[in-house]
Amino acid sequence: MPCICCKKDCWYTIASAATHELGHMPGEAGEREALATLRLIRACMISDCAGVCLARVPF
Repeated sequence: MPCICCKKDCWYTIASAATHELGHMPGEAGEREALATLRLIRACMISDCAGVCLARVPF
């Protein structure tokens, strides 16, 4: 569960910060906002959650 909790924390923290910064939900003014926010969320998950998430071997 720590991995999922870390990823959820990234999602909500970045989405909240983006909403505060933009003054509206990311994506309301275009797809570029939404994609930029998703890239930030992914970067957070990679950097902040690497220590608690085990690497999974693809099929």
